[in-house]
Amino acid sequence: MGDLLSGMWISNSKLRPMFEERMRSGQQHFGSLIRQLDSIFCTGMVFLRRNSNAKKISLVYLV
Repeated sequence: MGDLLSGMWISNSKLRPMFEERMRSGQQHFGSLIRQLDSIFCTGMVFLRRNSNAKKISLVYLV
């Protein structure tokens, strides 16, 4: 029971490589999502920097 609560059953299990691979895959997907969001926000920032009307409209929207 103690192994189950401490998570030690995974380290002694045949399933450990599968869990490690799923964790690595999840981290890669999360990293990809962060890069995509960063790209979208940077593009929006450039658009707002160049378009004064868009700046005003977005400020009114936020308020």
